[in-house]
Amino acid sequence: MKASRIGIVILTILLISSACTSFHRRKGSTYCDYLAYSKAIPHLEKATAKADNDTLQLKLADAYFKTDKIDCAESLYVRMFDRGMRDAHMLFEMGRVEMANGKYDQAADYFRRYLQTHRNDLTAKMLLTACNSVYMRYRDTTLYKLKPIPEEQFRNAFSMVEYQNGA
Repeated sequence: MKASRIGIVILTILLISSACTSFHRRKGSTYCDYLAYSKAIPHLEKATAKADNDTLQLKLADAYFKTDKIDCAESLYVRMFDRGMRDAHMLFEMGRVEMANGKYDQAADYFRRYLQTHRNDLTAKMLLTACNSVYMRYRDTTLYKLKPIPEEQFRNAFSMVEYQNGA
């Protein structure tokens, strides 16, 4: 008698906890669909804390990235990548997160992996080119010599005509 009551209580607790997980998963997904990422984050955090689901963690990482919580997004993406998830969407987003953190070498690696499966994606190609060209801005400028351009007519930056009657 006592054992059956304990079993019923445990079963009830399990049903309620699974219902809470599905509620938070459903609510977070709905908010993500409506692009309300700041409202989706608490629900997705609760759902991922109770159930280890790659799809939910990917949605949570996307929500973090789109609400400018780059460090949280990066840690989730890295954790999923280390667990072996190599989804093309995740590789693309991971490259964007690394670019936002200023890690252009790592971002270029992720974009290259993404482009192996999506060769015609122009956006990924442009982002890879941007990653590769960042270091061109900081190359050695001593290779160039600046020379003044002789211009006879240009003496100063002031106009010969007064502007609005000298006002």
